[in-house]
Amino acid sequence: MVAAYIASALTLLMGLIAFLAPHKAARLCAIGLPEGRSISEYRATYGGFFIGLAVACLRFRTEVAFAVAGAAWLAAATARLVSMLIDRQFTKMNAASLGIEAGVGFLFLVPLFTDAD
Repeated sequence: MVAAYIASALTLLMGLIAFLAPHKAARLCAIGLPEGRSISEYRATYGGFFIGLAVACLRFRTEVAFAVAGAAWLAAATARLVSMLIDRQFTKMNAASLGIEAGVGFLFLVPLFTDAD
């Protein structure tokens, strides 16, 4: 389960950065973040959602919790890949994000395929 704990920590870290420093996090993602409601939206979606997902995984520490988180990360990776194909957005940033999303998703799923801790 060590891999899933690492994935949980990464998810929590990403959520905390997005929640506490939304403008910096948005720049890292190459997302324009105008003032107003968009800041709240970013904190909630990229911050609160990721924080909640990670905290639930760390609290419950079950294969099911890790599998749900892994499925969410892999769904994001799949959506990005489809978007890259449909929108023809084969950029380094998209490729790196795809790798991170898929990598974190697979880390969450390691407990399903191994008996090792």
